[in-house]
Amino acid sequence: EFESDKSFADDGADEYRGSDKEYDDWKEDAWDEGDERTEELEREKQFEVLTIPREILEEYDLPELPEGLAIMGGTARGVARRIVTGDTEPVRDLDLVYIPELGDDDTKLSSAELDDLSKEYMPDDYMYGRGIQTEELENYFLTRDFTMNQCLIYQDKLMLTRAAYDDLQENIIRPSYDTQ
Repeated sequence: EFESDKSFADDGADEYRGSDKEYDDWKEDAWDEGDERTEELEREKQFEVLTIPREILEEYDLPELPEGLAIMGGTARGVARRIVTGDTEPVRDLDLVYIPELGDDDTKLSSAELDDLSKEYMPDDYMYGRGIQTEELENYFLTRDFTMNQCLIYQDKLMLTRAAYDDLQENIIRPSYDTQ
């Protein structure tokens, strides 16, 4: 039903970009919980990119954003839940993150532009000093508090980890590897 631009790899080949050294350092810091713990981390490093159907884009009234700007938080989770399970989740507000590597090098956003976009799209957050943050794609997914929050909307694409997909499908709220 939904067009998949990238599929989960059973062999773990679809891991996030990044140096193996970073992952090795991260694993050394974690306590040893055996194979189950290693499997959790692997599910959080595999991701899928799905094209969001036009009717869902319209249903959620998602704005067209500048290059590199992505939707995160409750809106991304709500769209992910709708696509994965068909269920509708109420969306309270729009939370944005700037991930320069999603855009092209000629369209980098300045701090002033991010500030203006924060005022426009996230006025309540901006009022309390929480505007659009800049993040690396890999770091974004690895630092979400719960697996179901490991999702992101960029243009008409939904990016989510295998852990997010599985846990949304099973309706499980599970702390992410980083949170544990």
